[in-house]
Amino acid sequence: MASWTDLVVASNRDSDRVAVLDPDSRWSGRELVDRAAGAAQWLVEIGAPEGAAIPALLSNAAASIALLVGGSAVGRPLSPLGPRSTVHELLGNAEAMRAPVLVAERAAEEVAEAVVAVTGARIAWVEELPETGSDLPLAQADDDVAAVLHTSGTTGAPKRVELSHGRLANRVRCNSRLLQLDNDSVFASASGFHHIGGVGNLAVALGVGSTVVCFGRFTVA
Repeated sequence: MASWTDLVVASNRDSDRVAVLDPDSRWSGRELVDRAAGAAQWLVEIGAPEGAAIPALLSNAAASIALLVGGSAVGRPLSPLGPRSTVHELLGNAEAMRAPVLVAERAAEEVAEAVVAVTGARIAWVEELPETGSDLPLAQADDDVAAVLHTSGTTGAPKRVELSHGRLANRVRCNSRLLQLDNDSVFASASGFHHIGGVGNLAVALGVGSTVVCFGRFTVA
């Protein structure tokens, strides 16, 4: 059965249609796959260990999507955390992952610095991701981890939730029908990238080749 990465690549790699749009980026499907390959290469180069979740302070943006797809392909699943959360709220999850590196946007610099002061991790700042021209590894196993989220902690400490390739691929197949999303659709989202309502629905739209429009935060405009 196709992995989630398989679905994303198959739906985008030969397409000149706009796949991802944010205030700073406009990528075709082909460019998205290439940027994801660049993100995968970057995650390896910064020392993100294979098979471990990578904590990330990221907003809903094109670069975040490239890192999500790239990380899922090379066994370095992204674990988005709330960039506007407090250090107290983040530390339990960040410390439990024991990752040597924290991926972060410059907009989250203050909280990122405070987190690594406790965990001892290095910060890898997300700048312009490279274009590689290389291919993403495909055919991940159903139970390989594609991404890691955490529950809200409403009734206790947040709990780690691993999203496997098989689970995300099935989510694409089911929810794309429920949401009526296909490669002619435009899906806009201002949901937090660390939330299942953000990443989960973006994963569905990416898996069927919809155009994804990213907003870092909600505004009435």
